[in-house]
Amino acid sequence: MKSTMLHMKSVSAVSIATFTAGLSVFLPSSVLAGICFLPDCELGIPDFDDVNSDSSWCEDNGYYFRCPDGMAPDYSQTCSRDESYTKCTAEQYCKNKGYTKSSQSCYDLGPTWYPYQQCPNGLDWYKECRQDTAQACKDNGYVNNCSRPDKTELCEWNPSYAKCCNDTPSKNCPANSKVTGCESGAVVGKDSCGYDCRQCCQTTCPSGYNYTDAQTSGGTTGYIKDGTDYCDHCTRGKLYKRKENPCTGYSTCSSYGGVDNGDYCYTGNTKKYSQCRDGCQNGYIEWCSAPVTNCVTLGYSQTSSACSGKPAVACPFDKTKWYCEEEDASSGNDSVATSGYCCGYSGCSANESYCQSNYGKSCYRACRENRGEPDCNDMQDSCRASGGTPVFQRCNNLGYDAGSDSLWRCE
Repeated sequence: MKSTMLHMKSVSAVSIATFTAGLSVFLPSSVLAGICFLPDCELGIPDFDDVNSDSSWCEDNGYYFRCPDGMAPDYSQTCSRDESYTKCTAEQYCKNKGYTKSSQSCYDLGPTWYPYQQCPNGLDWYKECRQDTAQACKDNGYVNNCSRPDKTELCEWNPSYAKCCNDTPSKNCPANSKVTGCESGAVVGKDSCGYDCRQCCQTTCPSGYNYTDAQTSGGTTGYIKDGTDYCDHCTRGKLYKRKENPCTGYSTCSSYGGVDNGDYCYTGNTKKYSQCRDGCQNGYIEWCSAPVTNCVTLGYSQTSSACSGKPAVACPFDKTKWYCEEEDASSGNDSVATSGYCCGYSGCSANESYCQSNYGKSCYRACRENRGEPDCNDMQDSCRASGGTPVFQRCNNLGYDAGSDSLWRCE
């Protein structure tokens, strides 16, 4: 360095001498007589040692004309005797190269921040701060290579890192449950390391857990599961609680019944339909019930020959079946034979005298002869014989309202 500066300053001195010599070409001898030549003249030009003394002083005081490798000039610190000399620092070198982050400035950002790309000269300066959750977990004792991580001690910054569980599986699980071996059981708790404890089979299930999957599957069962939890019974399998299937969108169709299109749903034992009828089906009567067409059920249980010579009528649904009137066993005492009942209707018995005085016969006889009604006792027997139940819909007093109907049906 120093030799370079000496070289630069020597060139300056020679140039002055050359300039002076050139003046002799143009100046008269009288003038030239007063001119001296180097090195005899005192022009105020310092000696080489004096010229380079500033450079030496700067260098001796830690200033550089060119900085060593790994350092850079700090122009805020120049030599007072030669401003071409400056202090050189490794820190300035890092900053000039873009290494402006100190490690502490990165740590101050939070526990997951780290300095990245250190300055090549080894100083504590870095290119940038980066977040590294995995490294933060490692620095705090968490790992990601446990055979059985402790789920209660997961790293808060990266849950793939955890402390290792040193307890045996199922420790602290409730009775009759464990982590492995009862995978189909309901979750009933956690073991000491946070793993699900599953209920093993039970010989007795809690109240309400009485129904199998088939009994809670909707359809014609009319019931669905009440919740997803279950009891794993040791012999019956999974048992659930149940509730009635709401059959949303389906109706009971109480007015005229439902359209039997195969799309139906059961709520308990009640069948509901996707579409209701807007009137009775053809041929149906009385609340849209199917009419009784069984002649025997209706009381037509005799043949034509058996009814010969007697008041008789053929069944409208089968002309081979007949109903005919039989003589009373009481030799004409109608009231004794019928106990005062008109076709089985008790409402007539209180007016037996009225029937006798107005019709000259018992109400039973008036019912059969005046109204053409069949023998109700026979019809009841026929109904029961066919497995049905005689149900009387209303009873009218023939004594007061001889024109009223007396209706009944076999169910």
